Amino acid sequence: MRQATARHITFSLILTIVAIMVVSCTTLPPEPPADAVKTDAETTVQTVLQLATFRDRLSDGTEGPEMVKIPVGTFLMGSPDDEKGRLEREGPVHRVTFARPFAMGRYEVTVAEFGMFVKATGYRTDAERCGEGCWHVVLTKGMLRDKPTEDASWRNPYIDQTGVHPVVCVSWNDAQAYVKWLSKETGKRYRLPTEAEWEYAARANTKTAYWWGDDFKGNRANCRFCGSGWDFLKGTAPVGSFPANPFGLSDTAGNVWEWVQDCMHQSYKGAPEDGRAWGEEDCGKCGWRGDRGGSWGNSPDTLRSAFRGWDYRPHHLIGFRLAQDL
Repeated sequence: MRQATARHITFSLILTIVAIMVVSCTTLPPEPPADAVKTDAETTVQTVLQLATFRDRLSDGTEGPEMVKIPVGTFLMGSPDDEKGRLEREGPVHRVTFARPFAMGRYEVTVAEFGMFVKATGYRTDAERCGEGCWHVVLTKGMLRDKPTEDASWRNPYIDQTGVHPVVCVSWNDAQAYVKWLSKETGKRYRLPTEAEWEYAARANTKTAYWWGDDFKGNRANCRFCGSGWDFLKGTAPVGSFPANPFGLSDTAGNVWEWVQDCMHQSYKGAPEDGRAWGEEDCGKCGWRGDRGGSWGNSPDTLRSAFRGWDYRPHHLIGFRLAQDL
């Protein structure tokens, strides 16, 4: 199981995992499913995004991932003592100020986008070259547990995926290799978001447990028993299948965990107040890196904006989202 993250995935259902990977060559965002929740707020957000989104061009003239400009501002990071499901590592609540705008990926990085990088560079992920493979959820003695499998990788993550699904089975190191390549291709500084940037963008000026409110609502996200078309552990959903938050970001709650730059710290004592990444200082453990947002294999409480996770492995529950300096 994912140690030190409190993500206890205990299921009573039998999971049948089919290893099929159909890589699409398109990077355009998919059309949301017919049963996705639509609200007047979402329509307003997407209208605003006509002025707030951009794509940088790669060296071959194609467009890179869609990015959203995140405004400057101040927010309270962490969860209050009375928030349902709160864990000690989500505190103490502290004020963080962003004096300069930055950008975040509108969607999680997709299989097709990661595939372009691999095709251009010949890169082999940690799961492919280190012998252990990618970790994934398997049925063992009547319970579902995490297990590495040598032939599991982003190409074969033991869940059904196409090019418009979020790439998984990528380690923190693999995400770093991708952002380094994308930066070289575009001439812009792409990177992973800091943990503070991630929570600021995920909250999008809200103070509630989830960006839509304090109570979990069905069909708002892809997670275990979240009331969507991907319930019962069907794997990842195509990016953009659910309403975006007020900043215009999709899937900050659920679908896949998203790597962040920061090292593991068991609380926010001594955390930076300017939004920068928190490294080895203050006893940071950089063998483990932060990941945020919950996933298709986790319960709704892990989708709260303040929930913190860490890991060190490529896993088919984990992907990543881009950040960029502006």
